[in-house]
Amino acid sequence: MLALKHSSLMTQKPLDNLKKGFSKLSQRVKKKTDDLYAKLSQQEAISSADEQWLDGEGNTVDEQRILDILESASDYEQGVAQLDDNGQAIVK
Repeated sequence: MLALKHSSLMTQKPLDNLKKGFSKLSQRVKKKTDDLYAKLSQQEAISSADEQWLDGEGNTVDEQRILDILESASDYEQGVAQLDDNGQAIVK
């Protein structure tokens, strides 16, 4: 029983680390996104690089999807195995 609890805690740690990292990423993304949308709402132009950022790095849908898959998996390693190559690269 102790081994199961210990094993469960060990596999939970990577997921917890990913959640913490995603939380920090989300905070940074939200701040920049809010700033850009504030400019747009004031009829100010944003650069093409900022437009691309909103569609690329500023879009965290893939990261959230990965966390959802990992949280719903019975085991962290099984969850990672379910991910496609892109998802596994994001986790790394």
